[in-house]
Amino acid sequence: MKLIITEKPSVALDIAKVMGIKTKQSGFYIGNGYIITWCAGHLLTLAEPNDYDNRFKSWNISHLPIVPLKFKYKISDGKSERVSVIKNLLAREDVTLIINACDAGREGELIFGEIYNNTKNKKPVKRLWISSLEESSIKQGFENLKEGEEFENLYQAAFCRQKADWIVGINGTRLFTKLYGGELLNVGRVVTPTLALIVERQKAIDNFKKEPIYSIELLHGDLKAFYENRKIKDKNEALKILDACVGNNATVTDVTKKKKSEAPPKLFDLTTLQRLANKKFKYTADKTLSIAQSLYEKKLLTYPRTDSRFLTTDMEKTALMLLNILEAKNINIKQVINNKKVSDHHAIIPTKNGLKETLKIKEDEQNILELVKTRFIAAVYPKFEYEETVITLDCNGNKFLATGKAVIKLGFKEIEPDIIVASPSNKQGEQSFVKETFLPKLNKGDILENPTFELKEGETTPPKPYTENTLLAAMENVNRKASDFEAEIERKGIGTPATRAAIIEKLVKSYFIKREKNNLLPTLKGVNTIAVLPDSIKSPLLTAEWENSLKQVELGESTPAQFMESIKDFVFSIVDENKTPKQEFLKSFDNVKNNKKFKKYYPKRKVISK
Repeated sequence: MKLIITEKPSVALDIAKVMGIKTKQSGFYIGNGYIITWCAGHLLTLAEPNDYDNRFKSWNISHLPIVPLKFKYKISDGKSERVSVIKNLLAREDVTLIINACDAGREGELIFGEIYNNTKNKKPVKRLWISSLEESSIKQGFENLKEGEEFENLYQAAFCRQKADWIVGINGTRLFTKLYGGELLNVGRVVTPTLALIVERQKAIDNFKKEPIYSIELLHGDLKAFYENRKIKDKNEALKILDACVGNNATVTDVTKKKKSEAPPKLFDLTTLQRLANKKFKYTADKTLSIAQSLYEKKLLTYPRTDSRFLTTDMEKTALMLLNILEAKNINIKQVINNKKVSDHHAIIPTKNGLKETLKIKEDEQNILELVKTRFIAAVYPKFEYEETVITLDCNGNKFLATGKAVIKLGFKEIEPDIIVASPSNKQGEQSFVKETFLPKLNKGDILENPTFELKEGETTPPKPYTENTLLAAMENVNRKASDFEAEIERKGIGTPATRAAIIEKLVKSYFIKREKNNLLPTLKGVNTIAVLPDSIKSPLLTAEWENSLKQVELGESTPAQFMESIKDFVFSIVDENKTPKQEFLKSFDNVKNNKKFKKYYPKRKVISK
């Protein structure tokens, strides 16, 4: 008898149908030599500090740091019955093989490992690793079961992540809560650096001072050209240039025409799907993930918790078949095939079921499915080609430029036009093709007689608050400057595609940040918390380095012991260096508790006793 353990009951039912198993007993399916049961999420959770030592029930700085030599688990709330069912099934003498069919990713590996390892089970394990719940994918997965030990490093990386979050969270939260008056200050290895990004952005907005900027326009018939520096800060300088030009002719000194192109977009990974859904539909990252997961479980979408934007060579025929159903023309499938850039799972694409003409799904599910289908086609379409014309003019020694754009071939923009952000009058956002700018025909040496010159005054603009779209981009690329985003350099990010939505939701639910329209803004509590925390614990770059180290554990390039040693050293140094509060901030936290305006974002919560 083979025991299959899935992550969700719906997946257990899907597999039972594929296996032709119709008999259901209390908590599992059985038949044809298989037993199929499910975990329903994390069945076990790491024990609390007082489970190790009763004195840790009280929060005392002298107890810190708390770092268990060996971590203990306890049964998660409401999961005792599930644990009992699985333990009994694992112990059955007729069960000779265990098949891990939890979600194929780091967290799925941890969910299975928690229950398997904590029953001290020694029975052999095989791994079902699939990216779709379609019948054909499930059958193929069972025909190609992998050895469970192949995923030991993935499990160890997940276990390290879990322990690191516990160590940093428990010690940081207790330390800074006690230092600043007992008001609960949740500190986390991942949530705190994310909060720091939002707070620092708000500081930049609050401290921003508008400054006037000036530009000079040259107008002659259908031609509009601009002085080469369109952000002149000194008005006197701008007036001087204007005076030098008014009343003089302008000469065409150069006309250049260049054919340019824009490559089609890559397929969606989870983060880019969440970003576009937020930009177009104002969906939160958590909502998009929930919708994508629902579409996956309905067999309409492939596995969504992926960080890859490519497909593997063995998927080429399947991809071509899907594109044929979509009636895509003039495609280049090689653009989306790259084995080296696919780790656990390939990019998100629709399944064959997802391409049916009539689907009874909710509007928001239809929106996400359409985004994925459209991107799937656009990613294999030709590049967008256009001709850029630049006319350079001289007026009394001052250089002016006019730029035109003419489409040669729309390419992928025929499928996925430019997205315009949603507005009150256009709730879902509209799509538009490329705007062309045509210039009058001019040649080098032509003279424009008595053109008009106008001085335009504007002002510098402050940074914009984070939206979930822009925050996800920042979380994914904390080691990049804005100018680096298209560069092929290694991304180092906060969290993973699968966890970033939960990080944002945790900050909202803990009243560290709030949503206003589509913006994410820090609360007074969030601002004060970041003010008192040391740079090391709120550094996005440090957290990104930890995520990179976890990836090295996953790849077998580093050991779990090395990673955990770095976490322990970090926590010891944080506790040692922060045993006394910063006096200037104590009053700020008193103000938070008594601030009537803030109370609507921060209802009464438990205050830790001193």
